[in-house]
Amino acid sequence: MENNQTTWSRVREGFYSFSSWLLQNLVYYPTRLYLKYVKRCRLDLVGKAHVSDGPVVFVAAPHLSHLDVVLVPCAIPRGMLPLRWLADEKIYTGPLKGLWLRLWGAIKVKRHPDGGFEPEDVEQVLGHAAAGKRIGIFPECCLVGGRFSGTHRDVIGGALERGFTVIPVSLSGVPLPETRMSWDGKPLQVVVAPPLREYAELMNAFV
Repeated sequence: MENNQTTWSRVREGFYSFSSWLLQNLVYYPTRLYLKYVKRCRLDLVGKAHVSDGPVVFVAAPHLSHLDVVLVPCAIPRGMLPLRWLADEKIYTGPLKGLWLRLWGAIKVKRHPDGGFEPEDVEQVLGHAAAGKRIGIFPECCLVGGRFSGTHRDVIGGALERGFTVIPVSLSGVPLPETRMSWDGKPLQVVVAPPLREYAELMNAFV
C-alpha cells in the first residue's frame, strides 16, 4: 500500500510539474507583450548573472502584489520554467481552486502562526529542489506585505545546508494593492540579488 501511495504521489507531482511548465510557458510571451503594449510597462530582469542553472530556491521578499507569482516567472529566462511556489493551505478554499493552484505550480504547505513550516512540508519543498524544481518562497505564502525573519530559517536554512542555491528576488515598481495606483507606463523590475552564503544575509538582502 505504501509503495502504491509513493508511486501515485510521484505521478501526481510529475503531472503538476508538467502542467505548471505548460501553463507558465503559454503565458510567458503573452504576458510580456501585454505589459509592453497594453500597460506600456517594461519588465526588466536585473541581476541576471546571479541566476544559475542548478537547483534554485527563489526567495521573493517582500510579497508586494499577488502578481508576483506571474511577474517573476515571466521575467526569468524561459528555460528555467516552471517556477514552483509555496501556497498556504488556507487559500485552498475549495477543490476547484485547489486544483487550479496546483496546475499553475503551487505547492501546498501549512504555516505556523509565527511563520514557520511543518517539518514534513520542509522535506517536501527540499525534495522538489533536489529534483531540479525552482521554488518561489514568499514570506507568508498568501498575504501581501510580508517580511522574512528568523522564523523562515527552517526551509531556507535547510536549502543552504544541503547546498542549494538560494537567490533573493524582489519586485520594484509594482504599486501596493491598497494604494489603487495605476501602473500603466511604469517600469517593472525583477531584481535578483547575489546568492546567499548564509541565512543571516537574507535579512539585509532587501534593505
